[in-house]
Amino acid sequence: MRKFFILPLLMALCLFGMAIMYGGASLILYFDLPCLIICTVIPFIVLVSHYSLAEMGSAYSGALKSSNKTVEEIKRGIAFFRSAERQSLLAGGIGTFYGIIAMLANLADMSLIGRGLAAALITIFYSLLINQLVLSPFRNALEKKLVSKE
Repeated sequence: MRKFFILPLLMALCLFGMAIMYGGASLILYFDLPCLIICTVIPFIVLVSHYSLAEMGSAYSGALKSSNKTVEEIKRGIAFFRSAERQSLLAGGIGTFYGIIAMLANLADMSLIGRGLAAALITIFYSLLINQLVLSPFRNALEKKLVSKE
């Protein structure tokens, strides 16, 4: 993985922030703790049921460091990140249902409908950001290492 992985990540986040502010919205509107928990903790819990913490650490270190991982270890890391990507997207779907249920439960109070809809959309947003800005680059780094080993 490129040594400056954090730089493109920060640049992408800054571009999102600038686009949000340019649109006239506040950045605080895009922060929702329950939705963030849904998009990070649920996938982590599911992944822990399939992978040990050592396997997770090995997958991340295999992508970050230019270590001498075997082809089998690289393939396990790729499988971990593919699974993490799927779990992240599924958590976004779960959060969407959470928001829709909250919206439908408050149909009598029009001021609360927007909160439910916002929760539904923000969980999708979080899961896509996690998927595209964190998990996919790690998987791609391991796939590049696998191609160079074969």
